Amino acid sequence: MDEDRSELVQRTLVRGLALLVGIAVVIAIGTLMLVKVLGLDQSTTSAGPTHSGAGPDNPLPSTALPQPHQKKSGNDSANFSDDGSANRRVSGRLRLSVTPLEVGPGQRINLTGTYGRHDNISLQVQRFEDGTWADFPTEASVSLGTFATFVETSRTGPNRFRVFDSERNVASNVVTVTVG
Repeated sequence: MDEDRSELVQRTLVRGLALLVGIAVVIAIGTLMLVKVLGLDQSTTSAGPTHSGAGPDNPLPSTALPQPHQKKSGNDSANFSDDGSANRRVSGRLRLSVTPLEVGPGQRINLTGTYGRHDNISLQVQRFEDGTWADFPTEASVSLGTFATFVETSRTGPNRFRVFDSERNVASNVVTVTVG
């Protein structure tokens, strides 16, 4: 009788354990499916020594405000950069936007944009300094034709930024932020 009871307890424990394992597998599969459906499995980090401040508390904007002081050129693919040099091609396909247009020293400047038909490309953020374009210590990664990153600077006054694709020698349009 003790052997029958021991065998019954053993079978009950094995069945209970199998049920718990089955439930855990169903929950894990459901969670993975939910993460994929909601798109939570995609990484949006920027490459290089950039800031990791984008997140639920600090989201990057999806659009930028227009810049009323910036004149739109009739020729978006002109072969001259903002400083007048012809050594880098400006592309109408590499577009940069900035928000906000005015910040205090050390505050966040959001840089977003599009680079049509490009993916998995690293763009160097550059600032116009002393008559030439200097690399800023931030890069942006293009994912499915879009990119987003941010910079912070304490240099007051108008700051001109662009992004540059060094592999293709292509520069974006120039955006200006007033730091003060």
